[in-house]
Amino acid sequence: MGSNFDLGDVIVFLRSNVITIFICGTIGLLAGAAHIWLTPKQYESVGLIQSALTTSSTNLRRGSSAPQIPVEDSALTIARLQIPSSYTDAVVKLCEPSSSGPLNREAMLSIVKPTINRMSPGAIELRVRREDPAVAQACAQAVFEMIRQQQIAMTEPMIKSLEEQRTTAQAQIASGQDMIRKMESAQEKSVAYLITRDETLVQQDRLHSIDNDIGFITRNPTSLLAPWYTPETPVLPKVRITLLAGLLAGLLIGVLYALGRQVLRTSVRHR
Repeated sequence: MGSNFDLGDVIVFLRSNVITIFICGTIGLLAGAAHIWLTPKQYESVGLIQSALTTSSTNLRRGSSAPQIPVEDSALTIARLQIPSSYTDAVVKLCEPSSSGPLNREAMLSIVKPTINRMSPGAIELRVRREDPAVAQACAQAVFEMIRQQQIAMTEPMIKSLEEQRTTAQAQIASGQDMIRKMESAQEKSVAYLITRDETLVQQDRLHSIDNDIGFITRNPTSLLAPWYTPETPVLPKVRITLLAGLLAGLLIGVLYALGRQVLRTSVRHR
């Protein structure tokens, strides 16, 4: 029937319209090249940030069986980075490219892209894109320093509380040892002596635990698990994908145009 098409018809159609399809494909390729030329290059700096760690006995998020846990959940850190007011003027300034005007805080949300790293508990993968690789790395470092200072502010109350507990424990140990020295001269040790001695030993163990907690928090601040990786090759625009997309779009438009033109000619001929 006349309405059926076979492979031969397709080949004939392509041969008859190869110039039109080729021209449209070339136009699509040129459009992709123009897009690449007009789109500002974007460079990316990538780093892995480990949140400050605390012991489970000092962290406010109780119920964890792990001996060490992040000072805050990674999801909370990411949520804070998605609020424009979280960024200080100093951080915004370091993220400004030299070739354009000042940034506003809202623009930081499209520049800074934090995600949770599933392989490292408490770690955040931070990606920062800028028009210059040096600016991208400087911006990423500035954001890291901001996170580090924010988490230092979170650990300071913990350390202060531990230091107060240490002072109390030291005073109780000194008082207990003084009482023990006074009661040691007695021939028979009284019940009060034994109780005081046991309480002093408990306080000494507690003091040792407090010192360990303070040392652990001090030794595990917010840190970079790996140096910033900032390749010299831009991540945007994607040259190969853009050119291929432009070429395929042009070829498709060419085929549709040629097909529409042939259908129109056929309908006119049968009138």
